[in-house]
Amino acid sequence: MRYSSKKAFLEDIETEYARLEELLADLTPEQMVRPGVCSKWSVKDILAHLNEWHLMALDWHAIGLTGTRAAIPAMKDIRPLNRKIYDKHKDRTLKQVRSSFEDSHRKMLKLIESLSEKQLLTPGYFPWTRKNAVITYLSPNMASHYRWAMGHTRKWKKRELAE
Repeated sequence: MRYSSKKAFLEDIETEYARLEELLADLTPEQMVRPGVCSKWSVKDILAHLNEWHLMALDWHAIGLTGTRAAIPAMKDIRPLNRKIYDKHKDRTLKQVRSSFEDSHRKMLKLIESLSEKQLLTPGYFPWTRKNAVITYLSPNMASHYRWAMGHTRKWKKRELAE
């Protein structure tokens, strides 16, 4: 999704985060760790995935501010990277994952709120983004990623409730 303002970006994040939390609210801890939501991933695994992508985006920006360009994964590297993320977090508890996800979400919001609209939306404002706006690197890891997570979770919940 393209955003024309910082306000619209933050509103979309707020809306989708609330929708995600609402979708998860009635799940039991046992349901949240049950595999099969997205291939073998559970809801917990999806939240760990979202958390890790938040952390990567935060790192890209922090590294970029030092004058270095972070290693941002190419499209061809996404699938193996997501497998590594799953392996890294699969043995963490639901409580740990939920806490980490909420914390990384807050950190992403804090970063976005700290940026002016010009910094957020101007292509090339930060040298590390080259010809892109920093929002290009932040937005795929927020509201749209939450929508992706909700899509898988809704389909899974329908299957679960039908059984």
